[in-house]
Amino acid sequence: LDGGYPEALILKGDLLMAQNKAPPALRVFEQALGALRDRLRPPRLRAGLLTSLGRAELAAGAALKADALAHFRQAIDVDGRYAPAHYYLGTALGAADPAAARAALERYLALEPRGNLASAARRALSRLSGG
Repeated sequence: LDGGYPEALILKGDLLMAQNKAPPALRVFEQALGALRDRLRPPRLRAGLLTSLGRAELAAGAALKADALAHFRQAIDVDGRYAPAHYYLGTALGAADPAAARAALERYLALEPRGNLASAARRALSRLSGG
């Protein structure tokens, strides 16, 4: 695996996350972020990587939640149309900031009404509403 090739590192990190190995995935995503700095890639790739990094941080433990939230927000800043970043921001905020969580989840649904996470986003919105 070429450690300087961000796409390969992202795939490796995704595989580790699928195996519930968040700490090693976190290290791989951080390595991918470093590799991405030296390469010209579409903003969507960077937004996806930042979102994956945030997901790994959440899975690695509550101590990294602030970092995860920051990475989800960075992903949205990079590509505001990258729907998964809105979903994961909304679910991570949850009851701690219901208004912001609702706005993020609604934005996800506006961007991807039939997306892979749409049903989960609707359930999360229902929970925020007390349903």
